[in-house]
Amino acid sequence: MSAALEVVAAAARTPVGLTARSSAAAVHAGISRLRDVAFTSATGAPYVLGTDPLLSDTVWGLDRMREMLAFVVEQVVNDLGDALAGLRHGCDVSLALPELRPGFSGDDAETLVTAVQAQLGRGGISCRVNSTHRGHAGVLAAIHQAMQSAGTREADPVFLVIGLESHHPVSYTHLTLPTTPYV
Repeated sequence: MSAALEVVAAAARTPVGLTARSSAAAVHAGISRLRDVAFTSATGAPYVLGTDPLLSDTVWGLDRMREMLAFVVEQVVNDLGDALAGLRHGCDVSLALPELRPGFSGDDAETLVTAVQAQLGRGGISCRVNSTHRGHAGVLAAIHQAMQSAGTREADPVFLVIGLESHHPVSYTHLTLPTTPYV
């Protein structure tokens, strides 16, 4: 059984904005931050990407993801921390992460889950964090799962759905090799 979900807050850190509101406004205005980045393809062609303007082009992989994720979780804690800390049953957190690939391992995923759990815990928020959904559509799958789960619970459950994606030179090289199957 599914249930209706109510969105009570949104947070974001994107190439075009450091909050959900500023990101949406930038997209609406047609702002783009596409630029050449500091690495090239296997053929030597530069990659053109939208990148976070506050992160160094020399910070990659887990370190980059950890910084972006902490920033967004802090927005959630600032906006909803008191309400979330007051929940008797805590909340469920679905963290949608990239697919496992060169530059992003299962250990990296576990590190990010642990970091979210710890950061929310420091804010007094009791939560259960999972990262069962992967890839660009992972957030949609997490929302679907929240709807399914909400329909089976007696109390009004609270879900946080967080999506995280970042680039890494090793990942792009891997994805552009002609022998790499696209799954």
